[in-house]
Amino acid sequence: MPELITEFYNDDATLKVVWEYHGEGWHGDFDPTDVMDEPLARFTCYRATSPDFWVMVPDSSFCTMLRRDSSQEWMRYISYQEIFPAIGHPNQKGLLHDMTYVYSMEYFISREMVS
Repeated sequence: MPELITEFYNDDATLKVVWEYHGEGWHGDFDPTDVMDEPLARFTCYRATSPDFWVMVPDSSFCTMLRRDSSQEWMRYISYQEIFPAIGHPNQKGLLHDMTYVYSMEYFISREMVS
C-alpha cells in the first residue's frame, strides 16, 4: 500500500496532486541493501467529479528523482508551479513526464538558463 507523503489542491479545489511513496527506487523496487539505491517519491493528479469523489487524471502519475524524504516545500513548489499548470495542456503528458527528472532546485535553474 502506498505511503502518503503530502497532497496539494489547486485554488478552487478541483484538482489535487498527491505525493506518495510506492516502494520505488532507481532501478524499479527500492532495494535497501543497495547503498546506491534511494526511495523515490511519485506524484499523481486527480480531478474532482463531485465534492467527495476524485478520479485520476489520465497520464498523470510519475515516479520522480525526488527522495521520499525530500522537503515538502519542494513538492509544493513543483505542484503549484509545474504540475497544476500542465493539467489540461495539449502536451500534458510530456510536461508531467519532464517532472520525473526533477531531483533538486538546480533543475529549474538550469532550465531557465536554457530558455
